[in-house]
Amino acid sequence: MVGVTNLCLLKIFLSSFNENLVHVKLNGILKDELKLDETKAVATVQIRLHDGKTLKLKLNHSHTVGHLRQFVTTARPDLATRAFNLRTSFPSKELEDDGINIKDAGLIGAAVLLRLK
Repeated sequence: MVGVTNLCLLKIFLSSFNENLVHVKLNGILKDELKLDETKAVATVQIRLHDGKTLKLKLNHSHTVGHLRQFVTTARPDLATRAFNLRTSFPSKELEDDGINIKDAGLIGAAVLLRLK
């Protein structure tokens, strides 16, 4: 696919590390559908974690809420075994449908809150 290489990287900014760029390699860690395709529409979604840290993700409009969950558990493996929900910031609403894409969920450029259950 044009724009996607075998060494495609997901860019994640961690505010707790003074905005240093951390790369999470997608090969062998995540499925192909989670790769960023820069030839398609790209958006940034900020996820505010339960511990006060922030993730800023670059992803395609076609990525889903379920993909957001996978991005979070890849960047923060400690959350992979913990139950959490994702909520919009205002008005506060739980994002329950993992199949809805981020565009249809109204998350383009949005801040999403992660809450432990």
